[in-house]
Amino acid sequence: MDVSEYEATFLFGCPKFVSPVLPDRLIQDAQNHTSVTGDQQILMFIKEVEQQHKIPQLRSFLKLYTSLPIAKLADFMDMSEEDLHLELMCYKHKLANMRCSGYGIGGLEGSLVSSGGTDFFIDGDMIHIEDSKAKANFAQFFIREIEKLQTVNKNLDVLEDQRAEMSRS
Repeated sequence: MDVSEYEATFLFGCPKFVSPVLPDRLIQDAQNHTSVTGDQQILMFIKEVEQQHKIPQLRSFLKLYTSLPIAKLADFMDMSEEDLHLELMCYKHKLANMRCSGYGIGGLEGSLVSSGGTDFFIDGDMIHIEDSKAKANFAQFFIREIEKLQTVNKNLDVLEDQRAEMSRS
């Protein structure tokens, strides 16, 4: 991973940062104070990039399996089991969003849901993975469509009967 490219792109696209604290009157160089603030923002951005750079690879492995030994996933990702535990917790933390359960409830209340499309839990040495997106229920879809077709057929039969009565009179 080339951190310098991320840094250059961030510097090009970021706004010029203003410090939330007033500079000390003893600091003569206000420009130096502004650059220190910008450097802090760059460091925080790079730290976030480093935390998230393995998430796509981890997500691709989690989508392939429904259960997987931790040792096997650690081998796939070329890291130790302890580091993998850290990456898994980072994955859970970074992809967790708060879902509010109704109107009138504060923004900090609700339940945490995974926005990564897959959710997992660790049971001993196994990772159990489930797809958190709702799967389409094709049977229910076809049943609804058949019911609609039957309703249309009944309506056509009624119209046909009405037309036959009108032609007789």
